[in-house]
Amino acid sequence: MDKDNCSSLTEFFLLGITNSPEMKTLLFVTFLIVYLINVLANLGMITLIRVDSQLHTPMYFFLSHLSFSDLCYSSAVGPKMLSDLLTKSKSIPFVGCASQFFFFYMFIDVECLLLAVMAFDRYKAISSPLLYTVDMSSRLCSVLVAAIYLLGIADALIHTSLAFGLCFCGSKEINHFFCDILPILLISCSDTQINELLIFTIFGFIELSTISGILVSYFYVISSVMKIRSAEGRFKAFSTCASHLTAVAIFQGTMLFMYFRPSSSYSLDQDKMTSLFYSLVIPMLNPLVYSLRNQDVKEATKRLKKFFCLRGVRGTLLQVLGNCDDAKNIQVFEVRENTSVRRDQVSKSSAAVTRAAWAGALRRCGQKRITTKPGMKVILFTIFLVVYLIILLTNLGMIILIIRMDAQLQTPVYFFLSHLSFSDRCYSSAVGPKMLVDLLAENKLIPFVGCALQFFSCIFIDAECVLLAVMAFDRLCFCGSKEINHFCDIPPILPLSCSDTQVNEVVMVTIFVSIELSTISGVLVSHCYIVSSVLKISSAEGRPKAFSTCASHLPAVVIFQGTLLFMYFRPSSSYSLDQDKMTSLFYTLMGVENSTVFAEFVFLGLSGRKDVQQGLFVFFLLVYGITVIANLGMILLIAMDPRLHTPMYYFLGNLSFCDVCYSSTVSPKMLADFLSEQKRIPYNLCAIQMYFFGAFADVECLMLAVMAYDRYVAICNPLLYTVTVSRTVCTQLVAGVYVVGLVDSAIHTSCTFRLSFCTSNVINHFFCDIPPLLALSCSDTSINEVVMFTFIGCVVGCSVVTVLLSYGYIITTVLRMNSAEGRRKAFSTCASHLAAVAVFHGTLLFMYFRPSSSYSMDTDKMASVFYTVVIPMLNPLIYSLRNKDVMGALKKAISTTGSSG
Repeated sequence: MDKDNCSSLTEFFLLGITNSPEMKTLLFVTFLIVYLINVLANLGMITLIRVDSQLHTPMYFFLSHLSFSDLCYSSAVGPKMLSDLLTKSKSIPFVGCASQFFFFYMFIDVECLLLAVMAFDRYKAISSPLLYTVDMSSRLCSVLVAAIYLLGIADALIHTSLAFGLCFCGSKEINHFFCDILPILLISCSDTQINELLIFTIFGFIELSTISGILVSYFYVISSVMKIRSAEGRFKAFSTCASHLTAVAIFQGTMLFMYFRPSSSYSLDQDKMTSLFYSLVIPMLNPLVYSLRNQDVKEATKRLKKFFCLRGVRGTLLQVLGNCDDAKNIQVFEVRENTSVRRDQVSKSSAAVTRAAWAGALRRCGQKRITTKPGMKVILFTIFLVVYLIILLTNLGMIILIIRMDAQLQTPVYFFLSHLSFSDRCYSSAVGPKMLVDLLAENKLIPFVGCALQFFSCIFIDAECVLLAVMAFDRLCFCGSKEINHFCDIPPILPLSCSDTQVNEVVMVTIFVSIELSTISGVLVSHCYIVSSVLKISSAEGRPKAFSTCASHLPAVVIFQGTLLFMYFRPSSSYSLDQDKMTSLFYTLMGVENSTVFAEFVFLGLSGRKDVQQGLFVFFLLVYGITVIANLGMILLIAMDPRLHTPMYYFLGNLSFCDVCYSSTVSPKMLADFLSEQKRIPYNLCAIQMYFFGAFADVECLMLAVMAYDRYVAICNPLLYTVTVSRTVCTQLVAGVYVVGLVDSAIHTSCTFRLSFCTSNVINHFFCDIPPLLALSCSDTSINEVVMFTFIGCVVGCSVVTVLLSYGYIITTVLRMNSAEGRRKAFSTCASHLAAVAVFHGTLLFMYFRPSSSYSMDTDKMASVFYTVVIPMLNPLIYSLRNKDVMGALKKAISTTGSSG
């Protein structure tokens, strides 16, 4: 934290959930019960998994860490919140607030990533059951969990240091019940732009990685399960995933609603309620979900119960479950350790003891806690009977007497209202009669089936929620202007309404997002399988023919989906009806007009001085010559020498090709501009230069990640290396990398050159890069900035994470080698790749991810020179000078050429 922080605060004040004393008492009791259940359930789950040897599997190893995470992040919030509900002063020290913040977000990240790892575990268990114990070894599980905790600690440290490094020179009151990131940013008097950017970036990346991992894992799980012929086998396979899917849906749904809802609908009060749910309720639900829906956990609990019975622990379980004084009166089946008893007899006796314990406990505890005075029972019965009769009469009257019989009420609003009344009557009737009977009866029993049916009545509550949303849409009033500034589309109709359109906006966004996400996911998954299948075709004629069948579909998808995403999902701050009309014209009639008035751009270049330009020309000509010769030489050397026909050098050949290509998109034009007066480039050629440069930059970035994966397999699984990284896999990986690069670059190029350039055509750079072109545009570039940040962040983020994970496994494997020479040899195979990664990613991260406050176009130019001209020259030199195989192949090629000459 910054020592010069302008905040002199030593403590904060939490406003809490409510100021009402009555509500505080009720909330204290409620959340105390929730927190105790949370602690007992999670500790019980951890203990059960540790004690029962049959639960010593990867799935339950991860589940125990999930329970530990639940326990920790709820304990970071729960005790302080409970104490604040009973005290007047809700102060928290500055350091205490920072500590609470750190531990809460650390374990939230751990929980999020653990759910993804558990999805991967389910994928391995169902898709590769025979190799499950090998693939998910204890070492791999430990490494995965350790990596998750490290990521959680790193992320929490970043957010904590940045949040508590801000200035707090105004209010000390945090409008929340714990130190959460958003309310803390609201009371800061510093610029919080970087914090908000990091929240979006890191949380978005973790959420995206987690959700993507879960979706991909379950896609393969479903594919594998569908191949099972037995219906019982399919049911058993799906049942192993039921608990995990429930936990994922609850946690991820809450997190997405919490941090990724539109800023226009943000409310701190709503935020508090959601925070209560995911900080206290979800940690309580997870162990219950995994125990109630998991047969293994149930069986383990029964075994533990038998263990206590067999050890002669009489009455202990009864006292814990019943907490009653008459447990000593229950006849416990005694079994001595040296007596042999048949297993079925023990089981029946244990079950009888358990039933007796529960019966006595419920009977005694019911008399102490639930039973009220007879006079109070009569009063409550009378009140609720009157209320229930009013509900029945009014709702039946609304349905039958008014709506169904009156012809004037045969309109949509009353049609929906009749169904709303029916829903009200149904779900109140599911609860009311039983409650009224229980108020007068001594025995408050309900059959198992009856309880299930009563619970099923929740369907009417869901129906009521949906009906209310539909009625909100139906009830839009148009009491002002009748002029639609468009054709009849949703966005221009909503501004005309004088009603509250919030529900309509939420429904529109929800349904459109679901449809778009499903469509885009379907298209991407389908074409991934298409590419994979086509690349397996041995016939050279067959592959182009297969690809040609998709040629028409892909452009149609890109045009349609790209326009729709821009139309409905751009930020509201950049919304304009005039721009909306133009976009609508495009996706309804496929015609759009760009208002750029220039046919060419002019580069300012690196320097305006002629003497400097001549010196730079000589230097960069030399650099470019070395780049071309070194990279082409590397490609030829790998192609000619059979000893270099391995996956590592196959990827290296593609890396060299990429270096030549993206350097050649910039360097020749830059060299020509050094010698010419007019540094002009036509509009179309500028777009082409940007496209190819972006495509090959992405390919280089992802190729380094693929090479890291190759090194991981070679060092960690040397015996399976040729099988795992086969020729087909290598081809598919490289093809995937090129497809991602081409698509990503097409998105950036189309987004950039749809802008208007109507004021100046002078680019303050030496090639057509995205930032200087955005600075030149007279259009709103907010969408471009978001797209650039998102896509480049995903590409670079995926690459960096893959490299870090691969080298994490490599370092772990190498350090376990006994031979010092073996360790040195293993590390030496990675030295060249590590150097290339450090140079490339270090420059990229500095180039695109430094704070905007430190942005300078001159600094940008220098960094661009390095990664466009210098890095492509360095890569082949690094791989040749530091690689014995390459040096040996080079000497062999030279000697062969000399002898043949």
